[in-house]
Amino acid sequence: MADNWRHTGSGTALHAGQVFVNPAIRKHIDSQEGVTGWQNKRPHEADPGQRAFNVVEAGIATSASARRIRTYYAQALILFNVYGVPLSFGPYLEYYHTTLLPTTTLWSLSLIVAIQMLCIFAAPYPIWILYHRWPKQRRIMVFTSLLAVVGAHGSLIFCKTHLEIMLLQGLLMGCGLGALFTLGTLFLGSHYKFNLPMASWISASGGFAGALVHTATAWQLLRRDQWKAANAVSLGVAIVTLLAAFFLAKHSERGNVQLDVRAPQSLRAIFLEKGALWFVIGYILVFFGVFIWPIYVVLILSHAPAFLWPDAGAWTLLAMLGTAFFASPVCANVHFRRHLPPVASFSAACVFAGVSVITPAWVPQFWFSVGCGAAYGVALGAILTLHIKVVAVFHPLHGVWHPDMPVRGALMMALGGIAAAAGFVTTAVLLEKKKNGSKIVAILAIVCLMLGGMMIAGVRWWRRKGFL
Repeated sequence: MADNWRHTGSGTALHAGQVFVNPAIRKHIDSQEGVTGWQNKRPHEADPGQRAFNVVEAGIATSASARRIRTYYAQALILFNVYGVPLSFGPYLEYYHTTLLPTTTLWSLSLIVAIQMLCIFAAPYPIWILYHRWPKQRRIMVFTSLLAVVGAHGSLIFCKTHLEIMLLQGLLMGCGLGALFTLGTLFLGSHYKFNLPMASWISASGGFAGALVHTATAWQLLRRDQWKAANAVSLGVAIVTLLAAFFLAKHSERGNVQLDVRAPQSLRAIFLEKGALWFVIGYILVFFGVFIWPIYVVLILSHAPAFLWPDAGAWTLLAMLGTAFFASPVCANVHFRRHLPPVASFSAACVFAGVSVITPAWVPQFWFSVGCGAAYGVALGAILTLHIKVVAVFHPLHGVWHPDMPVRGALMMALGGIAAAAGFVTTAVLLEKKKNGSKIVAILAIVCLMLGGMMIAGVRWWRRKGFL
């Protein structure tokens, strides 16, 4: 792996096994598990195959540069919108269906969030290519993406037709958010020598904070039929947070250190690796079902057979996002990951999410729904925080970095986005066409989440010849 590093304008090249750290404290990341641990080793006792970029990052334990800290905050503000906007779509969907566009079919309305989510999850690979091809244009790319998101928010104030909303809130906003998500992760990853699986969970709780703010704003204004005001407030929030992120985000000063990134020799070969096909199927099932309840809970609880006020769905969604906000940093914490590694946490969260849907689907009462929504949020926080790390762990050669890692991660995210979009449209068709559509949708979400989580855990056990 030392050959995968190249330095331009650097005095000394790094080689695997070299140590440039405070000898008192040494950071070690097990290449088999990807779990951070601390060892008080003397330099000559270091593992000879340990990758240099993991060793260098021992500096995090002692002090963090001002540029890195600023980028932490920038990524949190970016995720404030990237996760916050799609996860707050529930009140908008209910408002479109009952008030603004009552004659439009539900499956057509579901295309808005389906396109938005697909664009967010499909953006990483093309943006990664542009990021490395035009390094001097990175901040221009960030600003252009910012303008796309802000422009979409602002233009929605004047929209009234379904096509306009779908193009702006779905396509344009989704592309802008997807580009910002990728660029923010890359800027932050530059401080960790592009160890993107590790950088992917940093500041993730900011996304759920944004979902809380966007959801509360939409709920309070749309329930008063103040469509323009809701979009105006969202516009103001986007301008403040994204402009702050633009000025805070700083690329690492060690930007002359790059990774040798390349695509796998054959995408088909990925699916022929031991257990990879079953892992991909499980991953797709999880993303098919994981967003159904957050997006449709307001609509489901306000229609037959529940017939609760939309406020019940809004409170359920807020409880869900609130617990996700606290669960996200916990599952990414180094001490937690020592006892429950990322794949185990992810799989358990998927199963727990499926169980959390059972009660509100068959007992649609306010307190049951809020309580189960809060339980679902714990799982949602873990799933969205760890999903990129889980993909990295399933590399056949183990380890925390390989040259084809970004392509693999981008490919899996694209498949997840396609699955999520398909889940939205399928849910809308079932709710609209079937008499017991809400229960069928609940069963579908439960099966996808639990089966997907168990498949991922099973493949992990199969590869390691031990339980998780």
